[in-house]
Amino acid sequence: MRLRVKPHIVCLLILGLFLVFLVGHGQTKNNSATTIGVSYRVVSQRWLSKSETSEALKGNAVFNMAVRLRLSNESNRRVYYLAFSDDNIFPLGYHFSRKVGGKDWEMITPPTRGRAGLPGTEFKGGAYRYLILDPGTSVEFEAGDLTAPDVERAFSVILKTDQSADPVEVFSDVYRPLTNH
Repeated sequence: MRLRVKPHIVCLLILGLFLVFLVGHGQTKNNSATTIGVSYRVVSQRWLSKSETSEALKGNAVFNMAVRLRLSNESNRRVYYLAFSDDNIFPLGYHFSRKVGGKDWEMITPPTRGRAGLPGTEFKGGAYRYLILDPGTSVEFEAGDLTAPDVERAFSVILKTDQSADPVEVFSDVYRPLTNH
């Protein structure tokens, strides 16, 4: 008995296989966050109150808004994130800015960091430590920012998959700072 397949069915099968190939090929972008199993999300933005702005100015900060961020471990193993060695759980990394639609990011903090070598190499000594982020847990915090029209911003955090691993840099969502107050 011979199976007879209509030509349009064969064409649909070939087209389907071709589309599966294209979709699979388009997903080769490797993001550190996806590879490690973490997410770094912008949750919200808000204006600082007058007293918060005054307090920031006492510390020589020039912030007028706060960005709430969440670093989540969505993997099944511990990850370690860089923080100060005091009681602060704020993840350390960098703050970036670019013109809306631009390709080149400028470093806001720390302004002296070059892009060569491992991320976080300037965070050395007793003032810094890696904190554990267990599977299924998150750390949520606010970072100061300054209003700026026509810019996009992002944060990064320095992570390790274990204490002896090389650090990697994971980037947050891109966001546009608040502009009307």
